[in-house]
Amino acid sequence: MIATQFQERLMVYKFVKENITTYPTEKMCAVLSVSSSGFYKWLNRKSSTRDKKTEALSKLIEAEFQASKQLYGSPRIAKMLNTKITKYPVRM
Repeated sequence: MIATQFQERLMVYKFVKENITTYPTEKMCAVLSVSSSGFYKWLNRKSSTRDKKTEALSKLIEAEFQASKQLYGSPRIAKMLNTKITKYPVRM
């Protein structure tokens, strides 16, 4: 349940970031039940090594999916990526 709450908070922070020029940040945070200080802390933090690796892997997965003309599913993409790369093994 804690992981779900964390993911929900990240979704809210991303929404606030996308609409920061349209609506006042403090009001969005209040309506969405998150603290504005937490939002600004999230906004100004640097990406962790894990976040960078996850982003790189997501780009590889997306590229493989597009290369397959959006036909391959996760098992086939994982198999293809595991044969191409060894730096980020993909679980099936």
